[in-house]
Amino acid sequence: MKRAASILFVSLMAFVSIFGQNDPEYGKFYEFEENEVKDFCWNSSNANTRDTVVPADWRNEPAVYLYFENFYETIRLASKAHAISYIAHYRIKILDKSALDDLSEIHYSQDPVGDYSLNYMNVIRQKNYLGIKVIKPDGTEIVLKNDDFIEEKDGDKKVAVPNLEIGDIIDYYQYTYDYGKVGTYVVREQFVIGGNYPIKHFNYQLLTNKHWDVMFTTGKNGPEIKEEIIDKKYYKFSVSGSDFPSSARLLWTMPYYDFPYIKMMVKEEVKNMKTKEDAKSYRTTEISNDKIKETFSAYYIQEAKAGNEWNSFLRYLKKNGKSNITREKKLEEYFYFLRHRFKNMHYIYDQYNNSGLYLDDDGTRQLSSLAFTGHMIYGLNKLKIRYDLVAVPVRRFGPFDDLLSVSETSYMIRAKLKDPVFIYKPSVFTPYNDLPYFVEGVEGFALSSPDGKIKNLNVKTTTTPVSSPEENSTTQVIDVKFNTEDPMKLDINTDITYSGETMREPKEFYVDDFAMIWAENDRYETKKWGSDEQATKKVQVQMEEFTASKEKERKEHFEALAKGEYETDDIELGNYSNLNTGNEPGEYDLKINFECTAGGLVKKVGNNYIIKAGQLMGSQVTIDEENMERTVDIYMNYPRVFNYAITINIPEGYEVSGLEGFNVSVNNATGSLIAVAEYNQGVVTIKVSKTYTHNFEDAENWGLMKEFLIPASAFPSKELLLRKI
Repeated sequence: MKRAASILFVSLMAFVSIFGQNDPEYGKFYEFEENEVKDFCWNSSNANTRDTVVPADWRNEPAVYLYFENFYETIRLASKAHAISYIAHYRIKILDKSALDDLSEIHYSQDPVGDYSLNYMNVIRQKNYLGIKVIKPDGTEIVLKNDDFIEEKDGDKKVAVPNLEIGDIIDYYQYTYDYGKVGTYVVREQFVIGGNYPIKHFNYQLLTNKHWDVMFTTGKNGPEIKEEIIDKKYYKFSVSGSDFPSSARLLWTMPYYDFPYIKMMVKEEVKNMKTKEDAKSYRTTEISNDKIKETFSAYYIQEAKAGNEWNSFLRYLKKNGKSNITREKKLEEYFYFLRHRFKNMHYIYDQYNNSGLYLDDDGTRQLSSLAFTGHMIYGLNKLKIRYDLVAVPVRRFGPFDDLLSVSETSYMIRAKLKDPVFIYKPSVFTPYNDLPYFVEGVEGFALSSPDGKIKNLNVKTTTTPVSSPEENSTTQVIDVKFNTEDPMKLDINTDITYSGETMREPKEFYVDDFAMIWAENDRYETKKWGSDEQATKKVQVQMEEFTASKEKERKEHFEALAKGEYETDDIELGNYSNLNTGNEPGEYDLKINFECTAGGLVKKVGNNYIIKAGQLMGSQVTIDEENMERTVDIYMNYPRVFNYAITINIPEGYEVSGLEGFNVSVNNATGSLIAVAEYNQGVVTIKVSKTYTHNFEDAENWGLMKEFLIPASAFPSKELLLRKI
């Protein structure tokens, strides 16, 4: 982790602002009026703010930040109120249509910039200024007027920039000043330097006084954080540099590992700082064993009122003949029982009313995640299963070493069975023993107590496991016949089985969620809200309309799936269904089926036909020129395997050629591609398996990955020739 230089004591007389000699003194940014913000950004003596030249290496980028500046000023006023001022100034050269589309609208937010959190009252917005100008290639400047900023929604403004063209420079700033007199404030920000577009000149500054505690890092590859004291009362932290590349166009990156970034958190300290040593506010983390204990100790203990739910659960087991199942199976059953009680029981009510609340039968709000965890721990204690809590950061936001705050972690229960079981905070579709991919293979903390007492809670480092490719498999069984009425179309029947992480999103798109919830209501004998036998006549009519709209949406998802899988828009969807949900005890995958008639996959050449058989496997990862060579490590969500079993029924009177193009065998440490095609008794069989062995590879292994990725990318273009005999 990068640390700031030693504090430099600089007298006010010797200080010269980097922004120009006319800039106002520090600690007064909250006094800015609109004309002063305009001068600060557009009339600075800093020549970089007027740069127009794009480096030659970046001319193929969508856009380039010629200048990128953020400035925070978080100070305490004499009245003990808080003044939080923010200036952002961006100067962007537009080089292609995608950037033109992105930058043709500027959003002018009324929300606190920097994710302020506040304990007692809302931040009060005092000032909010936006300035936009467009510089044409001939140097003409067009400044938008305030009258142009008219599109508003919920207090936010969206400005459409007129007549913006490729080759233009858009130069805009936003200024905000927020004021608060009561509360404890935290200002935080996190972004990759050069995330969307490369940056030619970068400047980031934070000014505080000694009532604020600053945590700051730029990552292992980031520029130096400079620190100085201004006029003996302000701390200034600054990061600047030039020529930061973009990470956006690289395949499989997690920029917080390999690119420079800003991760900053500033919070008001309640203690009085009297000595010079106390006044030094800069440090890089608040992570400590004591802080971990303070944050998560409440989650470690069982819920005192969980006994009623546990007794209801035991009655459920007895009634369903499950009292004598193993304790491992009881834990699984208990998870689904609690998930229904806490999350799913009123899911349909919530969907119907769009209220955002899950209501118990007595009209109270659903219990919190803390209560859910406490109930799970109650059950673990009853089952005499040891456990600990695991708190880890989300993987894509950077390594454990760069944590600034405990708030950046996510927690789960780890049941210490022969094979550990992870209980994560459930959503409607969360399965048992779910360790989400975004916390796989991540270093963090484990909290445990030898006797279950909080006073004996200890903290150790731990690393979560990484799943295997086989656990995250997608298997497609595809049966293809020529349409009897139109031989230029194919009738396709498809079964897909999703396992592990691969079923996380499909559940939300393809499962009949109402039928799933009503089945849960039957299983656990709870009220089937919205069902025909439970609803009033008025609600029945309304529910018919609502369920019809839900089913229409579900059908559209299946139709989009068919179009995507077979890379053609000429799709007529037939029957479709989920064969199971992957969402109840004993189910560990999601199975769906759909039928369709597809055009665009057959070409006729004289008396012969060409089938685009490779398209039946859908699109594959392609490696463009920019990604062909690689120096950045490879981060993927999870290991995985894709299996295809395709049968194509060949009409009588035709022979098949082109099968050899589907026979591939590549297998190395990073993954594999095994494909075999055969013809037997009128049926072509193509079996393909593509495996990604790990969720991470060193950059030096990119050559091995290309060995199977490049031949796989050629599959969609492979064809079979059916020659008339």
